[in-house]
Amino acid sequence: MKTIDVVLVTWPNHPKRIEYLLHTWDTLEENLSASQHAIRFLCSSESEVDPTRPWCGDALVEFCEKRHIPLSWHIGPASLGAGMNAALKCSTADLIVLAQDDYELLHPLDLSLAANLLEEHREVDLVRFSWPANLGCQFNGEIAGWKKFDVLRPWPYGDEPHARRKDFMDKHGWYTEGIGHAAEGDMLWRLVKANATILASDKIYFGNFGEVSAVPIAKETRKRTVSR
Repeated sequence: MKTIDVVLVTWPNHPKRIEYLLHTWDTLEENLSASQHAIRFLCSSESEVDPTRPWCGDALVEFCEKRHIPLSWHIGPASLGAGMNAALKCSTADLIVLAQDDYELLHPLDLSLAANLLEEHREVDLVRFSWPANLGCQFNGEIAGWKKFDVLRPWPYGDEPHARRKDFMDKHGWYTEGIGHAAEGDMLWRLVKANATILASDKIYFGNFGEVSAVPIAKETRKRTVSR
């Protein structure tokens, strides 16, 4: 039986972020399955401490130990790109699901459906389980009954929970590090330029929640100032 790595991406730099992770985990326990695969949960966390916020690293360690989830720390300056790269590198499975710590699973989801699709259709680059439906996402075809995002319309890619094969990085590269939230847009335009094949699940399975950002405002402000 093949394994799907489900990697939780987190940064315990505020008590609310730990609360978000716990809630996300509860929804995964309730609604996530893989009828034809084994699921292995992993957790990848930033280690940079923000002196203006209460650090909750011990609570994260306790969370992972209690649930027998291997925990990997990204050593170095925190950024969206660095965090996503670290999460991908801690996985050894051919099939990877990335889920940031503030996305709750709203409906029962069988990951084997997307895993089988990615195994059988190597031309598919990525399967999204969530997307901003109110921002103009559109579709322009199907593969095996799965809707295909029109990469020339808004938001064909985003960092919402999604599934990919390990070879995605060989084809499209890793995230750009050190550019804050711009790493998501950088990957989006890279995939648009490559005319990547990105599919949508039958419904939006994950919803974003919470008000406390994973990135401290002061840190994000410094990044914007430097980039000008």
